[in-house]
Amino acid sequence: MIELKNVSKYYHNNGVVTIGLKNVSLSLEKNEIVAITGESGSGKSTLLNVICGVDTYEDGEILFNGEETSYFNQNDMDLFRKNHVSFIYQQYNIIDSYTVLENVMLPLLINGYSKAEAKKRALELIEEVGLKGRIHNKGIRLSGGEKQRCVIARALATDAEILACDEPTGNLDSVTGAEIIELIKKVAKDKLVLIVTHNIAQVEDIITRKILISDGEILEDSGVSMPVDEINPDIKLIEDENTAIKKKTLYGISMRNIKNTPKKTFFTTLVFLAFAFVVLLAYLSCLMISNNVERTSISTDSYYNVDEKVYAFSKDDSSIDISSIELGNYEYYKNFTLEDNANAVFYYSVNETNKTTTVGLSYHMPVGVNIEDGSVGTGINDAFVVMPEYYYSELVSYIPYLVNTSVKVSDDMNAWNDTFNITGYGIYENISRPYVILNKSYAVPNFVYLYQNLDDIQVSIDDLDANYIELVPNGKTKVTYYGPTDKYSSLATNASSLSITYKNKYNTKALTSVDYVYSYNDTEQLNISLSAEDFEFDGVYELTIYAKSISDTDNVKKILADAGYGAIAPNNMSVNKMSYTFVLSVFLIVISTIGCLILVLVVYAITGRVYASRDKDYTIMRSLGILKKNMKHIVDYEVMFLGLLSAALSVALMYGLSFFVKYFKDLIPYNNVWFMIAYFLAMAIFSFLIARRFNRRLFKFSVSTSIKGDVVRND
Repeated sequence: MIELKNVSKYYHNNGVVTIGLKNVSLSLEKNEIVAITGESGSGKSTLLNVICGVDTYEDGEILFNGEETSYFNQNDMDLFRKNHVSFIYQQYNIIDSYTVLENVMLPLLINGYSKAEAKKRALELIEEVGLKGRIHNKGIRLSGGEKQRCVIARALATDAEILACDEPTGNLDSVTGAEIIELIKKVAKDKLVLIVTHNIAQVEDIITRKILISDGEILEDSGVSMPVDEINPDIKLIEDENTAIKKKTLYGISMRNIKNTPKKTFFTTLVFLAFAFVVLLAYLSCLMISNNVERTSISTDSYYNVDEKVYAFSKDDSSIDISSIELGNYEYYKNFTLEDNANAVFYYSVNETNKTTTVGLSYHMPVGVNIEDGSVGTGINDAFVVMPEYYYSELVSYIPYLVNTSVKVSDDMNAWNDTFNITGYGIYENISRPYVILNKSYAVPNFVYLYQNLDDIQVSIDDLDANYIELVPNGKTKVTYYGPTDKYSSLATNASSLSITYKNKYNTKALTSVDYVYSYNDTEQLNISLSAEDFEFDGVYELTIYAKSISDTDNVKKILADAGYGAIAPNNMSVNKMSYTFVLSVFLIVISTIGCLILVLVVYAITGRVYASRDKDYTIMRSLGILKKNMKHIVDYEVMFLGLLSAALSVALMYGLSFFVKYFKDLIPYNNVWFMIAYFLAMAIFSFLIARRFNRRLFKFSVSTSIKGDVVRND
């Protein structure tokens, strides 16, 4: 059955070579009960491990049923153990977190049994070894004798031709030891039984052969090999469909490992949760910062962020023909809209104390405003107040007093001053400042349109060279002179003949009337008052359209594209990449990434230690014949399940904290479907890498080395 030809085994430790076996030759057959004995360190356990494929050998050859095994790779050796060898160890090597039933079912499941079939057969074997009353007791709750009986039942489950026993009574009292020896004798029929023992007297009554070994060499081989009439079957090194472990069984083993070790599972989940939550918080914060950078850029360009707004423009700077655009029932306005052009001061009173705040003006109610109190009025002098959430938190004690009261809204130079009835107020997150929503029938004074950007202003006074003189917008209704003092004097002297032309990107316009204010002081300024009519150009060059929702802006842009016009949606305008805020956001993203990478190393170290404590359980599974690829699946399923569970818990934790902490509430809008997909994918990959790392270490050592615990941890 098994033949060893000049087999040698060497151990290497820090450059020192130790002989484990030296030129060992022997033959072993079925129906033999062979005792391998010798002094401690003589090589008896090494011989057993080499014969049974839990350890390697360097020289010679081992034949199993006439087939050489020196060419076996790891997968072949795993299959050899799975199909042909069962083990009983001195240290029991029972999985302590499993019940007796689960321990005995395990090799049956590994060999392709269904769960129902495995349970039925396991119960029969448990009864056979006398543990019927301890079926649901976990291994850690069993006595030494009970553990060894459980291991014997587990060994019988595979019905292998070789039963390898390494000091099976070494940790038992004499009475219990004798019971175990009798049990081994009872189950030894039609098997090759190898018993490593230092107490030969305990097994003399059942053995058919004794091998004495010393310093890795056989000194004595007494007894007669038992003749075998039948032809030995071929060695099985291929898994067929009947004996291959099922995918759902691998997943079931993973879930059992998680369930049966609650303390380790809780600690591992806690570590993963801390990592997952920090990553979630860091990158949602970066998204929020990036979004704020974008909004700052938009606000700087006077495109205040009402998210459903779309601007239309002609690609060749010609006038826009509104009739050529199929706008349907979309709300639209010529040129830039009120909220882009108008600032106003909001005057109100709380407990007879006058309050003011700067607000924007608009005719458009943003989509998705959360109305806190009151409603949108219909009267021409009715107004509705919309505030960003951060602003609302500052005014929360004042705002409720406004509903159904009269307030004054004016420009900050008091050129316009009207009273409105506040019918309600609401919260809208996606704006950068408070707004007063006016009735569309109300005519806003023309002063607000003086905010249009002027590209160039030219001054002409008789033959004065205009290149020496510059007038720039100053405030809302004035331009200010900057230039040489001598030119200023000429300007002041010839004020009556002063003429001004200015242009934007579409037109050049000459002022029809100039009401100048002569002012000569230390700043040497000349202030020239302009009327609203001076800023009116012929034609429509910019069109503002309001979509029905943020997502609907793409549809509006398509309508404009079909009509031949360009479009800009402020909610997705590009950011000035050289801006300070952009650089800051990039810096924060880089810092967050570095911090997460450092945290990855910490999580690697902690989880590595946790899973190192489970080496024994996984090695026992390997000794039962779980193939490397299947063992990897078990660990992958287990670690990835905990990683994804932690990711889900971190999301739930953030939503829970959002009810109590404003910062977390501010993060919620950035947690969209695509971010969640990317987040869970990243956590799955991270968990997979941790599992792979543990698997590499798990298979770095032989089963014999791992099961004895002679493993050096370098992580």
